[in-house]
This record gives sequence, structure tokens and C-alpha cells, in this order.
Amino acid sequence: MTALQPVARSYWSLAADLAGTGSAGSADETIRRLRALDPHVGCLVSPADRPRPVVLPSYGGTCETLNLTPLLALLLHRYGVPVLVHGFAHDEPNCAATGTVLAQLGVIASDMDDAQARLAHGALAYVSVDVLAPPLAELLSAGAASGARMLASLIDPFASDSYRVVGAACANDLARIREFLAATRANALLLVGSDGEPFADPRAPSALEHFADGVRSICAEAESMAPSELPALLEAADAQSTAGWTERALCGEVPVPLPLLAEIGCCLAGARRSGADAAATAA
Repeated sequence: MTALQPVARSYWSLAADLAGTGSAGSADETIRRLRALDPHVGCLVSPADRPRPVVLPSYGGTCETLNLTPLLALLLHRYGVPVLVHGFAHDEPNCAATGTVLAQLGVIASDMDDAQARLAHGALAYVSVDVLAPPLAELLSAGAASGARMLASLIDPFASDSYRVVGAACANDLARIREFLAATRANALLLVGSDGEPFADPRAPSALEHFADGVRSICAEAESMAPSELPALLEAADAQSTAGWTERALCGEVPVPLPLLAEIGCCLAGARRSGADAAATAA
């Protein structure tokens, strides 16, 4: 494991303290902590001849509802978008972590080289946080969950050449992340997630906020996505059952919830490169 430099260690100590109180601090504080983490995050290169990679941070895992992050990732991949999912490599009891569901569907956790090769071909890659950012994995495993998970949802292995989908855990986090995305001129989609996962909750959809170089606009209003119940066929949202339902949705046997369709549309728009973006990436 990479050793933290003294200045980075001081920021991680502060991050752990704030995480214990459930506070993630201001945008400036979040920027400082992410800068401290940057040298310890694996780097990936965005394919120049493809849309921006969509980054789906998955640090919740759903325990009371169906985890739609794997379906979101697989549908985006179907549309030709490179997708990186990163998160925990293990399940909590009776919960469904995205990495476990994807493994059931044949998407095996990658190392950084394999992830780069997959993305270069427009494929879907899953990388556990233990591989992507070992110091962050250590902080998360130490129980500093709230603020650390927010930081995890904001890291960008592509050095700002990606489209991050950030699922806020609560209204307070939503405001802090909104401030951070604007301050860092980010390209991202912000929403209130389900258990911190980056998918629009069909039971209570929130507005989907699009950021282009830090400028915020509404991609989809909450009122346009009528609340819908999750499928009754899933009594338990464990990984195996979730994988089975996801396969059925991919085959068209069960409908994809409307909020997820709206989110996919927002991601496709956000991943699209302008002519200037494509030229800069190629250079």
C-alpha cells in the first residue's frame, strides 16, 4: 500500500474526524482533501475517439430496495459509452453491492491496466476501491463512512475528462456537492441517490442536475418522472436476485423504471464531446 505523505496524512486525519460527525465541510475543504488524495488514486486515460467515460461511484449497496446501478452501467455500455464503476468489493448481509451483482453478470473486477484496456474498447470496467485508491479504502474500512463516502463519490481517475454521476445521500450533502461541482468546473450529473448509489430512485425521484464545466442546469425535473414502485417480483434484494432481474430488464422482459431512463438520457448528453473537447483529448 502506498504510504501517505505527511501533508496528505494531516488531511486524512481531518477527513476522518469530519466523517465521524457526518460533516463533509465546505467546497474548499473538499477540494483540499481530494488534492491530498490525488497522488494515491489510480490514473486512467479517456479514449480520444469515444464519448467521455461515465464514472459511477458505488459506495452504498442497497439493502431495502433493488440496486439499479448495474443496470444503469450496462445500458450505458449498450449505447457505446465507456463506463467505469468503482466501489466496495464486498456485500453487507442481505444487501447487494454493485461489484457483486456485476460479477454475477460476468463483469469481473479489474486491475488498472485491465480497466484501461476495457475502456479503450468502449467497454464496462469495474474497479474496487482497494485497487483504485488504497488509502481511501483504508479510511472507509476504519468506519469513517459519511464524509469519506462523499469524497469517494467525487474522485475522478480521468483528470476531469469524464462525466461523473454523483448520488448524494441527503439534502445537506446535495448542497455541498453542488457547490463543489460548480467550484471545480466539473462535468457531472448530480441527484439524490438511493442509499448513496448513483441511480435515480424510482420511488422518489429527484431532479437530475447537469453540470457542464461547472455550469448547472436541470436535465430532468422530478415532476417529469412519476414515482413508480419497484418490481414486486423481488422480495429480497440480494446480489443473485438483483442480477437475475437485471438480466430480465436488459432483455426487455421487465420495464426499465422511468427515472432510470431519464438518467441514461442525461448521461448520454453529458458524455457527448464537443468538437473542441475531442480535439483537446486527441492532442
